[in-house]
Amino acid sequence: MAQTKQKKAEIINNLKNEVDKQKSMIFVETTGIKTQKINQFKKEFKSVDSKLTVAKKTLLSIVLNEKYNQNKIKDIKKPLAVIFGFKDEVLPAKIAYNCFQQEPNFKILGGYIKSEGDKFLSEEEIIILAQLPSREELLARLVGGISSPLSNFINTLRGNLKNLIFVLKEIQKERSTI
Repeated sequence: MAQTKQKKAEIINNLKNEVDKQKSMIFVETTGIKTQKINQFKKEFKSVDSKLTVAKKTLLSIVLNEKYNQNKIKDIKKPLAVIFGFKDEVLPAKIAYNCFQQEPNFKILGGYIKSEGDKFLSEEEIIILAQLPSREELLARLVGGISSPLSNFINTLRGNLKNLIFVLKEIQKERSTI
């Protein structure tokens, strides 16, 4: 069904607002996925302050042409949906990758990350980004790496003290038997 110019202008305005607020945009293909599954994915994204939106490529392309020099949407020949990440740049990519593992038809096509400027990230780059450990996990590894030598040193010192105590007890036993 054809949309009126007023409805298209409203959709473009909504997309502009979301593009302005986003920290990341991930483009995915949803061909062959049942509506019920897409709604389930929408709930997953909403729970982490992200939004999965199905939009026409032409309308999305109009919005992206204004903001990004590298608008690769024109090169994508498949129907697509866009995931807007509003708080975290990486978390929407992680959830999209998890959705892809649950549903093979949910394919990641590429995207933009705010910290990368207007550089379009390919499917492979988004997947690599999604597979990186979370910030909390990296901090835990850092703390573990920093504290490991110190704890090893303390354990070595404790071992020497234990051995000294053991030797002194053995000497005491020998003297008491004499």
